[in-house]
Amino acid sequence: MTLQDPQPIIERIDLNEYDRMRAYWKDEVMPKPIFTEPHPLPFSEDLAKQQKTLESVVSVLPEIITGRVQRFGDNVDTDSMIPTDRCMSDTVEALGRGAFCYTRPEFYDRAQAGATIVVAGESFGSGSSREPAPKALQAAGIQAVIAKSYAFIYGRNQANNGLLGIKLNDEQFYELANEDEEISIDIKNRLIRCSGRSFPFVLDPIQQELLSSGGLVKVYKQFGAELFKKLQISAMLADKAPKDIQLPSHSTSKIIEW
Repeated sequence: MTLQDPQPIIERIDLNEYDRMRAYWKDEVMPKPIFTEPHPLPFSEDLAKQQKTLESVVSVLPEIITGRVQRFGDNVDTDSMIPTDRCMSDTVEALGRGAFCYTRPEFYDRAQAGATIVVAGESFGSGSSREPAPKALQAAGIQAVIAKSYAFIYGRNQANNGLLGIKLNDEQFYELANEDEEISIDIKNRLIRCSGRSFPFVLDPIQQELLSSGGLVKVYKQFGAELFKKLQISAMLADKAPKDIQLPSHSTSKIIEW
């Protein structure tokens, strides 16, 4: 490798074209940006009518999920979840078999045999922000993930792809939820049952709508540009729900922790 004088190359640059493209010291006045504030929809009876269309497609998420535990610790990264050489698998089965194939080769077979709930510690899904990570878990047969916390991008990918992710910080649960332990997740009543104990959890109404419909892409195909309006309506209706509807008293659609 040798160093060369770049001046001959620089002299080939059309400075007028360069100035036009960067518009850096031109005399003309640059247009000022226009700032607009969001205008949330006020709650009205019309929202309930609009919600009927959304309710017609939100039937994927079951009321109860039952399965055995595959237990993990803290900082489970997406590179082990689905290695780079398995990210572009050409079939669902191949993608599922790629899940933890180098760190837990038995993962796929155990999921197929009924160990369909992952229980983990802090920062589940850390590492690279690869979207195939939650897809690989789904392809392997995983129905839900319960963890103390999630890496931000992974958590969004998880919900957007329709995989149930529950954030739970209760040490008693993690003491009981050992490898191969039977767990039942009552989504309707927001309860996890393990070893005779019940543990409440929160599921944000927007997150529930995404999960119920099978993920963001499916909701977008149904509603297009109206997607977020529909999700907002769902959140508003959840806030206005009567007290006898079994939503956690500390649940709110204003705080989303995915």
